[in-house]
Amino acid sequence: EEIVRDEEFIYDDKWCYSATAEFSEEAVVEWWHPDWRDIIIHGGGRYADKATGDTTSSIDRVLAQGFDGVYLDNPDSCLDSNWDAFNEYWRLHGGIPE
Repeated sequence: EEIVRDEEFIYDDKWCYSATAEFSEEAVVEWWHPDWRDIIIHGGGRYADKATGDTTSSIDRVLAQGFDGVYLDNPDSCLDSNWDAFNEYWRLHGGIPE
């Protein structure tokens, strides 16, 4: 399994996919994957900010800066007919995680 390095985190590529050339700054993620949910929503997971070592969730860090919320673009990309990962997760776990 390949390790992906970006400006903020180092993470496994099993749930984060390369974006298209048209949108090179974007990545497609399995948003239901526990690791991604720890980074964005829950915090305290195994991934830490490379500069600070902080495991606070991205949303909490944004809110701490005084913003009212965040915008997640294209959350329905997992519904693409070519992507079976979401259907497999749903089948094995009985729905969307909390």
